[in-house]
Amino acid sequence: MMLLPVTIMDKNLKALILLALVLLLRKFFNTKAGKQASCLLWGLLFLYLLCPYAVIIKRDPAQLSGITAIIFNVALQLEHYTRQSALLIASVIAKPQRFIIAILLVLYIVYKSVKTHLALKESQALGHDTRIQNCLEMFNFRRKITILISPKSHTPLTYGFFRPKILLTPEVLADDELLYYALIHELAHIQLGDVLWNHLRYFTACFFWHNPLIWLALKYMEEDLEIRCDKLVLQKVGDTPDQRRAYCQSLLKLVEQQQPESRIGVSARLHPTLERMKIMKNWQPNLVGVIVLALAMCFSFSAFVIAKAPIPNQVTISVPPEPEIKLKEDQVQILSKAAYAELVRNHIDMNAANITDTATLSAFDRNQYSFDMSSLAGENHSGFTINISNLMSSGPINCRTLIFENNNEIYKGTFSKPTSLKVRADYHSDYSVVIINEAPNSLTYTIKINSYN
Repeated sequence: MMLLPVTIMDKNLKALILLALVLLLRKFFNTKAGKQASCLLWGLLFLYLLCPYAVIIKRDPAQLSGITAIIFNVALQLEHYTRQSALLIASVIAKPQRFIIAILLVLYIVYKSVKTHLALKESQALGHDTRIQNCLEMFNFRRKITILISPKSHTPLTYGFFRPKILLTPEVLADDELLYYALIHELAHIQLGDVLWNHLRYFTACFFWHNPLIWLALKYMEEDLEIRCDKLVLQKVGDTPDQRRAYCQSLLKLVEQQQPESRIGVSARLHPTLERMKIMKNWQPNLVGVIVLALAMCFSFSAFVIAKAPIPNQVTISVPPEPEIKLKEDQVQILSKAAYAELVRNHIDMNAANITDTATLSAFDRNQYSFDMSSLAGENHSGFTINISNLMSSGPINCRTLIFENNNEIYKGTFSKPTSLKVRADYHSDYSVVIINEAPNSLTYTIKINSYN
């Protein structure tokens, strides 16, 4: 096993699968598992999206059997479609476009955060209040919690992590029972670190904005954070039928007091919904919920693994040797830089490139270039050259080149530096050149395949 850097594009397909899993199971976990269940899966999802590395597991499917072979083959197919989906998205939305839109979304979130911070300056700090002090003592925070009141706000909200502030409305402050439950709810947000959760999910969405399910995830993750907070409130006040009923009644009071307003993305706020009411009534953790959660987490961890089948004749050392012995020494010749330049000068057909490509290969990936000598404008060409240059990688370079004539391998060589090859070709034959990245890092290269007389 080894670590492999992965790009944002390479995460989209697996992210869709993990998102679908969380959305499918979240209601079950919210009623049948512990209060952290859904958020554990959300946490794994966002950890996967933000983690820049994956673990490679290489196995030969022919040496596996039974359920192990089935799972590994499914994983290989998933990696294939993952790569294809990444290439498809990259071909539709260019990297500069993705980056510009991501930066604009980040700036928008910063703007909303600053706007909220400025709005808090218009609020007034509350003096000593026994009701508020009693609620604060239930949590034993080491951080100072500032309680503010603002007639412009329509619902309680929490802002800030290192210096938390809770904004209350005059209506909440005037009702002892409503103040009790609303304030404990906001204090629960602070204890659970929900402000950081909100920052995390919104900033992650900025860079995965092209994934259609990520926006749906924002909505349902917000609901699950509120449900988790509801459960902590019941734990603090005492989880009894009477407390559950009184807490739900306080949520209904807030619904009656709220007025339409713009959402503040980076704050943690009360959002009472019918789903939350039902969960407060029916929540009962059991063993089945724990087992299903454990299985779902195991499946989610598999997203951090990339399955690879070994490439035949693959070199396994990290620093490649000089080019291997050619299979047909009289047909393929390694050219020095000067010899290649001389060949370009003396053969005019070299000036017209048959194939030119600049590509990036992920770890242990390959590209194939196929061509037919008889299709080159009907002229009788003696052969072709292969020039591999601009090799770039974040680690050791281990580039293997294979040449096939009519599907028969005529050459194999491994290089760590720019290389030129001269191949004597047959007019009626088909040829393929395969470039393989045998290192655990991505490899960028430029290849030119030119005919000559």
